[in-house]
Amino acid sequence: MSATEWQLARAVQSVLETAQHAWNEGDIERAYQALDDDVEYNLAPTWPEARPLRGRAEVVKFFRALRETFPDARAGPAQVVEGDERRVIVGFPVVGTGRASGVRIDMEIWQVWELSERGVPVRIHEYLERGDALRAAGLSD
Repeated sequence: MSATEWQLARAVQSVLETAQHAWNEGDIERAYQALDDDVEYNLAPTWPEARPLRGRAEVVKFFRALRETFPDARAGPAQVVEGDERRVIVGFPVVGTGRASGVRIDMEIWQVWELSERGVPVRIHEYLERGDALRAAGLSD
């Protein structure tokens, strides 16, 4: 890993830790504050009403609604997988219980982050399997 890639991985890890702490406290606005204003966020197909989200405001709106459905939703520690200077792969567990249904979710989400020259996430694609995220990023298991 080059020095630039190492610095990027450390910066991404810091963003993730801040975001997960905010998410787990229910502060959805702060959880997604590091995203570009015009981010393109492609949700994993298992999320309720999954669809491509356009812009940070739509991402925040979607996840606020999700937290109303799963009020105890929590994200676990994130794993950052080496990518390159403009792309990183992150994975983390998500658990929670449906408010009305009582159904428990327990899944892993893997994301491919495409970054601007400033290191800001401009495009995120979610996957349910680590291997799918790695392949999408042009990497192998």
